[in-house]
Amino acid sequence: MKTVILYQHSALCQEVLLIVVYLCSFKVKGKSPCLFESMGVGIQLIDDVLDFTGTSASLGKGSLSDIQLGIVTAPILFAMEEFPQLHAVVYQGFDSPENIDIALEYLGKSHGIQRTRELAMKHANLAATTIESLPESNDERVIKSRRALVELTQRVITRNK
Repeated sequence: MKTVILYQHSALCQEVLLIVVYLCSFKVKGKSPCLFESMGVGIQLIDDVLDFTGTSASLGKGSLSDIQLGIVTAPILFAMEEFPQLHAVVYQGFDSPENIDIALEYLGKSHGIQRTRELAMKHANLAATTIESLPESNDERVIKSRRALVELTQRVITRNK
């Protein structure tokens, strides 16, 4: 199994290198920061979702770790929009397990998870649009890098760990 993981990570490194080659193969002012910002936000939003929906085994850390640390993430913020009474619980903090349970109950009734996923999708689509707006090239490496970048935008939002 270690060998499989090693090969997977090597393939990922190769994709990252191709992405860097692609971005360095032209000079389009302002495109790269927008692309990576959008992808970074998408990654963070999915992390927020997975903290509530993932398992400790799949995440490599305890689920609900953010809320247990008192960190209010996108799903809870969206739930607060739907249920203003959740504001009082959030302001009290999550030192008590009861407040965590109350917040989770409201989150379960809300569209917080769904809205967070939708926002992540919006950022992934923005990143993909940025990639598509980059100059075309006949260079096989650039074509492969561009394809890898577009695939990466989708991996960001469909991952489950």
